[in-house]
Amino acid sequence: MSAIDPNGPASRPRTAHEVFAKSINSRDVVHLTSVLKRLLIGRAMRSEERHETLLPKRLVLPVFASDPLSSVAYATQEILLVLALGGLA
Repeated sequence: MSAIDPNGPASRPRTAHEVFAKSINSRDVVHLTSVLKRLLIGRAMRSEERHETLLPKRLVLPVFASDPLSSVAYATQEILLVLALGGLA
């Protein structure tokens, strides 16, 4: 018995993945992705529109600078806790 199908690949049943892969091309996937992104996030803003949404640096810097500082302080506290517990063991 031969391992090669005499009727060719058309005689064997196709899997769902093969059928799906042939029915959708990459352009469809890119278009679907961009439509979903636009629905979830919204359309991209032009540079002229973005200027109105920017906050001044004197306001933004103190707000966003506090976040990394608190993260560093919390990490140090956790490291000391682990070292202290390890020292007790």
